[in-house]
Amino acid sequence: MPKNQEELREERASLWRLFYLAAGLTVLAGMVLLALALAVSPQTPAGAQMGQVLFSLLPMEAGSLPWYITRAAALTAFLLLWLSTLWGLAMASRLFDPWLSGLSAYDLHETISLLALIFAGLHAAALLFDQYTPFSLNDILLPFTAAYRPEWVGLGSLALYVMAAVTLTAYLRRVIGARLSRLIHLAGLALFWVAAIHGLLTGSDSSLPLAQVMYAGTALSVVFMTTYWLAVRLQKKPRPVAAAAK
Repeated sequence: MPKNQEELREERASLWRLFYLAAGLTVLAGMVLLALALAVSPQTPAGAQMGQVLFSLLPMEAGSLPWYITRAAALTAFLLLWLSTLWGLAMASRLFDPWLSGLSAYDLHETISLLALIFAGLHAAALLFDQYTPFSLNDILLPFTAAYRPEWVGLGSLALYVMAAVTLTAYLRRVIGARLSRLIHLAGLALFWVAAIHGLLTGSDSSLPLAQVMYAGTALSVVFMTTYWLAVRLQKKPRPVAAAAK
């Protein structure tokens, strides 16, 4: 039997979801390979020269593999979270309606959020093996208990929990109901700011001009899209009907 339009849309959306996930995992694999290259580069003459160039571009000396993984994963997770936040606000504002179907836009938003959670989890896991600033499992799982900058590291732990809740409840929408899912999803706005503060005040690369431009640019873009989304919502609210003249 020929497939109807709805079945074709579902099939196309599933294919795009797999494509986005494959692209994200490819980025993850590339990041790990880069970290491995940085770790072993001093072992050969050519690698040592390449390592000197790479280390001159990075704000650190040659360190352990987990250190590179946790920093790269943190930056990747933050940028994916930023993109997911902007995409969600654009969807809520119906900004994509003339060009992109709601189903395709939602699938991309869902996949970006899932990839952000994966990279955030990798960032947290790599901290357990980092020799530069060692963290225990309790330091990561229990907010505000770490010896290193406990307030700001604790915000990172909270951000990870909220990110998991916001991302995973999207798959449980039919179970928990649309209203509760929507309320939990609104926490994504606060999540971005919590993650930004965590990264800015704990990241060893936060003093770099490029990192400061990144944080400023992502923050301003979220402020803009949040303002636009609120303006659209206020504009759509029905005006009170004027009382009939007596």
